[in-house]
Amino acid sequence: MKIVITDETVLYDGRDTYPLTKGPVKTITAIKGIVKGFQYAFRKGKDFDADKQRNSVVWLTGGLRPEENTPFSVDYVVYTEIADTIVERLPMFYLARERNSALYELASGFANIVHDQERDVSRLRDSRSINSAYGRDLDLLASTVALGRKRDETDEDFRSRIKSTVLGIRIGGTIEAIRTQLASFLGASTNDFTIVENPPTELQLAKNALSGDTWPMSSRSISDERAMITISPEGGEAHDPALIDTEANTTIRFTGTLKKGDKLEIVNGKARLNGVDATGSIHFGLGGAEVKPTEDLPSISRKESKWEFRERLSDALARFDKSKFDENVFFKDIPPTNISMKWTAKLLATFEVMIPAKIMERNANLSKSDIEAFVNALKAAGVRAFVKIMPDSSQLDTPRVRTDTTKEHPSIKGRMGS
Repeated sequence: MKIVITDETVLYDGRDTYPLTKGPVKTITAIKGIVKGFQYAFRKGKDFDADKQRNSVVWLTGGLRPEENTPFSVDYVVYTEIADTIVERLPMFYLARERNSALYELASGFANIVHDQERDVSRLRDSRSINSAYGRDLDLLASTVALGRKRDETDEDFRSRIKSTVLGIRIGGTIEAIRTQLASFLGASTNDFTIVENPPTELQLAKNALSGDTWPMSSRSISDERAMITISPEGGEAHDPALIDTEANTTIRFTGTLKKGDKLEIVNGKARLNGVDATGSIHFGLGGAEVKPTEDLPSISRKESKWEFRERLSDALARFDKSKFDENVFFKDIPPTNISMKWTAKLLATFEVMIPAKIMERNANLSKSDIEAFVNALKAAGVRAFVKIMPDSSQLDTPRVRTDTTKEHPSIKGRMGS
């Protein structure tokens, strides 16, 4: 049976060893005394230790000690046999204290029952606390915060991870909370990996458009972004092709004719046609007035707007109710013009976790998908997260441009064909 003794006072007189009044001593939990005029809590294993054979406090060489002729208090735990406690209450003439007596054997049977009950109650009490639960009990506690034990993870490591997760839940799904919990999950320092908010990502829209076609457009970024626009006729010719942002009332127009196979690139306020400078043929307009080209043109607004493609149609091209059989040219299918827009967006409500490969080597039982699932469980709803394993840790300080290339911009999928 465990008995806790608190504040047993002993006078320090310079000796190394001081016997305690109760025993046998299981452990000494705390000693307090006076050092240099102040109350001090001595350190077990550095200032003192327990001599269980002699039920004594032993002051260690090199550690701190109380001032001479001052008292110190001791908290300690002793264990006694439950059977001894039972027979001590019986009259002496019963001779029950004899270990080989029938009464002592009977008392031992009851003592075993009491001991088992105490053990079960102690385990039940311990199972309610993260600090004292272990094994299956610790797994059950972790399940309340949707946390599972990793393969071959010890109770102590799992205990630390549970505490970090609970702390993160209290803080919320912030970047710092995710950083702290992920470090605990990986058994790494918070400086060993990088979390990039609004990671730069290459986006592309590719369309086959006829004159008059429109589509919704936005940069999908936290700001307006400069773009590179490529125009190339798929067949036939494109006369004075133009792109118009109808919401911002801006226009990008090329004066001239593009033939099949031509490639017009517009970026940083300049233009090149088949690799040859053609900036003089590009005109940027705002509100109907021409503006001077700048390096941030053309740009795509972060707010969704409607874009339109236009070109000057040839007078020889047949139109409904305006055609003459011997003067106009009739096409079975009017050839479309290929339009490509590329830009780098700082993605909204998105972050990317970049983890060095050496950390993954230390966590051979974890896969990239395990980490993605862990991060997704921590982040706020509506936020996207990417996980990237970096072969070289030196790349963690270099913003990486992700690539997201689609035939159709996500905002127009299903709403307009190519």
